[in-house]
Amino acid sequence: MIDVSGDAKSCFFTDLARAYCPYLTARYASRTLRRWIRLNGRLSSLLADTGYSDTCRLLTPKQVAVIMDELGEP
Repeated sequence: MIDVSGDAKSCFFTDLARAYCPYLTARYASRTLRRWIRLNGRLSSLLADTGYSDTCRLLTPKQVAVIMDELGEP
């Protein structure tokens, strides 16, 4: 599970997706989070600046922080 208190840490994309969509399976939670990122132009461009791509499985602390800043804490 994602620790939302304190500094962001690196984590697997699936773990972050499950934190945002705990009621979905890992597969569909990941698809949902990727869709949210793709549909949010600001979030997409901020993540692109950090080296994010649609195939990323491990997110850096900066990428986790950007996602949490834009979408709020899970």
